[in-house]
Amino acid sequence: MPTYPPINAPNKSRSDTKLRSPVRVFCIPFAGGNSYSYRDLQKHAGTSVELLALEMPGRGRRFGEPLLTSLDEMVYDLFAQTAGQLDEPFAIYGHSMGARLGCLLVRHLLAQDLPIPQHLFVSGCSAPSAAKKCLRHLLPQADFITMLQRMDCPPEVLRDEELMEVFEPVLRADFEANDTFEYRRLAPFTVPITVMIGTQEQTSRDDALRWQEETTGEFSFEELAGGHFFIFDHLPALGRTIAVSLATGSSASHGFRG
Repeated sequence: MPTYPPINAPNKSRSDTKLRSPVRVFCIPFAGGNSYSYRDLQKHAGTSVELLALEMPGRGRRFGEPLLTSLDEMVYDLFAQTAGQLDEPFAIYGHSMGARLGCLLVRHLLAQDLPIPQHLFVSGCSAPSAAKKCLRHLLPQADFITMLQRMDCPPEVLRDEELMEVFEPVLRADFEANDTFEYRRLAPFTVPITVMIGTQEQTSRDDALRWQEETTGEFSFEELAGGHFFIFDHLPALGRTIAVSLATGSSASHGFRG
């Protein structure tokens, strides 16, 4: 992993110091996830990156709030969380449902003529244009759990009836939001995109490569060994990808306005 100079290194101009300040990376949870889902990633991203985990209603720190069942509602909520923190260069990372939400958040920022991210990092998710209609949230419980098993959901969670009483409604709400998503084709943005998928997950290489349709900026693609939650077996690689892309990429010239 590369090392980076101290943020407040002596004898640096103000512009150089600002350039080396940590880049905020807003992390959006996957279906059923919360702000703690990425808690182990920061130590692998180095001091050049500051991960800020966002929290959706109905889980984690916001457990008592009503669940949301549409991606549009979720994006408005994410925007409310980030709107006051766009004064410095930033990036967005999301896994699975979080990836699709990250793209929609970029679109929302553009529509509001607000600063846009230096980079969009997505993992474990087909491109928005490849979204397939399904009704997973309506599956009977036994079929729902079987589906979760195929998606690499931890077996210890699925076997814990008390935990599933809490977990299942969150998952069903998130799947409803994801599965009823209506793709709207818009002009591509300029934000560079990095896409990562697992070699053994349901997201196909072809559907992942269609993320290129969303940007005229730089595009990179990587496959890592594992299933849908491959990221937890590759946290050092994920952290390195984020840090190096933000440090060496041309994203700054494409993204942040202001």
